[in-house]
Amino acid sequence: MKYNDQTPQPILAEYVKRNDERWEQLNSLILSVITDGVKYLFLVNAGGCIAMLTFLGTSSELRGEEWTWKVLYILFLGVTFVGVLHFSRYHVLSYLQDKWSHDVVKFYEGITDYDELSSNDDTRVNKTQWVLVFAYLAFACFIFAGYVGFDGYKNLVKKGEEKMEKIHKITVDERKNHVPRPAPVAPPPQPPK
Repeated sequence: MKYNDQTPQPILAEYVKRNDERWEQLNSLILSVITDGVKYLFLVNAGGCIAMLTFLGTSSELRGEEWTWKVLYILFLGVTFVGVLHFSRYHVLSYLQDKWSHDVVKFYEGITDYDELSSNDDTRVNKTQWVLVFAYLAFACFIFAGYVGFDGYKNLVKKGEEKMEKIHKITVDERKNHVPRPAPVAPPPQPPK
């Protein structure tokens, strides 16, 4: 049903109520996404950088390991995808809000009916699913960084065990070739003078 002067008042009131609810929903989503995105990006950037840099700062040997820098790069790439995700979501929601308000004006001018208004909004929402690609890429980076980090740490532990084994072998070999000295014998007791 299109909006016109003959639209019954109860139906008109319901349309206005739904339009206002949708407007409020889109506004609150935009504000929520911006707030959550900024908080999340700050926490991930600060926490990830501090943790990785602290780990790298523990020894020069770790700074020489290629896998540590790969993990840092992959996590940075993941954070970048998260940032793109949040800003893309903002732009998508802003686009949806703009188109919704444009369609509402057409509805009140009697150009479109409520079903068309709702259908157009649903179509636009379905076309914005591409934004999720950035979420999946960010998650894949996190998983891949975890794999690279785990594998690198496992190899680092293996190197450490090999070093300890060499040290142990050298120590054991030295003991095998060691000829013990005779224990010192206490002098016999002397009678008192």
